[in-house]
Amino acid sequence: ILPDSTAWATATIDAIARVCPMHVVWIFRDPMLCLLSKIESARKWWGYPDSAVTHDSVLGYLRETSASLRALESVATRHRGLLVRYESLVDDPAATLTDLMRGIGETFDPVQLEYHLAGPQPNKVMGDPEVASQPAPISAERERRRIAEAEQHRALFESVQAAHPEFALVHA
Repeated sequence: ILPDSTAWATATIDAIARVCPMHVVWIFRDPMLCLLSKIESARKWWGYPDSAVTHDSVLGYLRETSASLRALESVATRHRGLLVRYESLVDDPAATLTDLMRGIGETFDPVQLEYHLAGPQPNKVMGDPEVASQPAPISAERERRRIAEAEQHRALFESVQAAHPEFALVHA
């Protein structure tokens, strides 16, 4: 999440909401998992092979994301936001989308599970470039491995957060 894109997104959502009713759907992923994905991407694709989970990398991540997360939480609160946990979406997409669609007064359609066939814009992919070149459903197994990896670093992440409450993250 980048501050400039967050400011643009919140202003756009507020402007749209002035002319038509809407729901904000926030797909929220555990911040520790996001940091691990960012570090993996830096190692594999961005030319930073020494990227690691350290006190400084956690603090830098908290600095760059905490304000954006608070802004998104505020927008979701103002506009009847629905929170969807990314981990639930990966683990059981049909049930999660069924609940989400019911929450916004719509009906789930199984074609929604084929989101990957639409393909992302290659210049909009921040992590694995294969997401754009070889689209596939999100892997639940990959997410489970990431969750297990996160537990190895959870104490460091939480200690840095506790030492810097000004960078507190939203907890879903």
